[in-house]
Amino acid sequence: MGRTKMASRLSTLNANEMLREDHDKVKTLFEQFGEAQEESVKKEIVQQTLLELKVHTALEEEIYYPAIRERLAAQDEEVNELMDESEEEHQVAKALIEELEKMEPGDQHFDAKFKVLADSIRHHILEEETKTLPLAEESGMELEDLGEQMAHRKVELQEEIQNLEAIRPDASARSEKKSKGRTHRGRASRS
Repeated sequence: MGRTKMASRLSTLNANEMLREDHDKVKTLFEQFGEAQEESVKKEIVQQTLLELKVHTALEEEIYYPAIRERLAAQDEEVNELMDESEEEHQVAKALIEELEKMEPGDQHFDAKFKVLADSIRHHILEEETKTLPLAEESGMELEDLGEQMAHRKVELQEEIQNLEAIRPDASARSEKKSKGRTHRGRASRS
């Protein structure tokens, strides 16, 4: 889908609808990972999930959370605490994402690390959908306008991240180097 078409389709969603759509997408990816057997399929699912999570967290941190803080935090300290907790959950997710980007399916702890990420994100989604999104809806925030801003930024972020991924050294090349290094060291020790 082209940039203009995607932005146009997304801009018909309000901010909360967009976030819920993202949540549904990653929950589906988590389920697909649980069912996947082949490493190549797992790799594809993880790459897609990490892209979705990077874009989603950036949208929340750059646009959504600041709007909530601006609208509600001055009135309610619990809102500040909720936003702080959400941002900390993002930091945990980012650390796991960074570690997973350096790994390949088949690496020790790869599946476990992805499952921990999935559990953490599911918890975050539950809190967001039961606390944060309803707060935004009840506050009278301009969710349509916010959704439009987020739609345009989402397209930009997807392009930026995909461009970075295209120039980043491939994790499989790192993995090959690791295994060649092990083989080489193994041969050297037998001599």
